[in-house]
Amino acid sequence: GMKELLTAWQCHVLTADSVSNALAVFSEHSDEIEILLVDYQLSNNEDGLTLIRHLRAQYQRDLPAILITAQTGNDIEEKARKDDVSYMRKLVKPAALRAMMSAKLAKQLLANYLT
Repeated sequence: GMKELLTAWQCHVLTADSVSNALAVFSEHSDEIEILLVDYQLSNNEDGLTLIRHLRAQYQRDLPAILITAQTGNDIEEKARKDDVSYMRKLVKPAALRAMMSAKLAKQLLANYLT
């Protein structure tokens, strides 16, 4: 459902179903990617924050990111905040997601403009 929602908003959406797939997709399309929407719980006991760190390191810039999860334990929200990753709990409301995406992208645009 998330892909359909984002497509309806005129977003070009790239998806991945595993960390390795995400790294491959990212390496092919890194110049096109403006924001990351990542689920916290990934396959093989990997987590979304670790994936975001890997992608940011590969991209060599602070790519805006939103972590989406149903989990509330293990200080996930605090860890996300330390990594400058926004945090949303499932079930995500479209208006809240759109507002958060807009804010993250505006912040990135301002940062790029000032440098």
